[in-house]
Amino acid sequence: MLARRLLPAALAFLLAFCATAKTSPPDADAPERLRVATWNLENLFDTEDDPSNPADDEYSDPAAWRRWTVERYQTKLTHLATVIAALRPDILFVSEVENRRVLDDLAAALRVLPEPWPLPHIAHRESPDHRGIDVAILSRFPLDGVALHETVPFLRGILEAHARLGGGAADATLLACHLKSQLGNAEENIALRQREMLVLRGLAEAAVAAHPGGALVIGGDFNDNFDSASLRLGLVAAPSRSGIPAPDSGDPARLYNLVGDIPEAERGSYYYARRKVWNTFDAIVVPAAMLGGEAAWRLADDSPVGVFRHPLATDTDGRPRPFRRVRKKDGTDEYMEGCSDHFPVWADFMRVPTSSGR
Repeated sequence: MLARRLLPAALAFLLAFCATAKTSPPDADAPERLRVATWNLENLFDTEDDPSNPADDEYSDPAAWRRWTVERYQTKLTHLATVIAALRPDILFVSEVENRRVLDDLAAALRVLPEPWPLPHIAHRESPDHRGIDVAILSRFPLDGVALHETVPFLRGILEAHARLGGGAADATLLACHLKSQLGNAEENIALRQREMLVLRGLAEAAVAAHPGGALVIGGDFNDNFDSASLRLGLVAAPSRSGIPAPDSGDPARLYNLVGDIPEAERGSYYYARRKVWNTFDAIVVPAAMLGGEAAWRLADDSPVGVFRHPLATDTDGRPRPFRRVRKKDGTDEYMEGCSDHFPVWADFMRVPTSSGR
């Protein structure tokens, strides 16, 4: 049994090695454009039992409800990698990943595609989350200064990393988050998300103060809509351009939620079937300085932000197609082999030329 489980992983490693030897990664030196994306991968668990994490038992027993097997794990990795390669992000925030191993496996899957899209640099720290899921960042560019900032006990915290994009002020501070879900008591969940938002806000202000003119990108699953009170009042992220504080307002960060730039009919990245409503939980937030030419990077002029709906990740009704076993209304089961119950959200940035002409 152990040999059968190890064989697919060994084969994937061998294929990844061969592909890396034959394929040159995209040019990562002093880029002129930068695509950042965020995607909740919906329970990306491996098949091995982690005795310290009881939450992974439903994924380590093929007879459990999930019916999770090595073959299904490998298929999900391939599907995720296919969509990511089609999106072509330079920096990708991800959430709901079990551990570093699944991130390494996803990076390997990206390298063995017919048209590879390597994201070789990974930022990750194990979190105290009670479900055993973490946030992480995959990148074309080197990442350092990786730290996990605690917010609320037993939740995922805020992951910080710094992407080296060519030196100096062109570097980017990255803050990845997956805030408390809406499951359970609504008032308690709102209070927990507010506490998380306040930590995130403090980190954003510290980054702006430490790197004036540098790039700051906050990405992840906020589990609250882009115009919700928690984002407007806790993170203080404006949901519309008209709501951005003036430069002399005293707000050191002047954050803006880029979902506000997406047409209303296209904003939804997660569909809540019970209430039949689209949500805008997945978001990318930046300082207002990155909307114009005041920072080292600015939002691109042409179609700069959107929700990515790849056919492999989209159901026939236009909703995200997950990769999981589901119980249908007629009482029968179906195994949906899509990707996730969320769509990715992306944003494009342009390097602001310096006086030296770069």
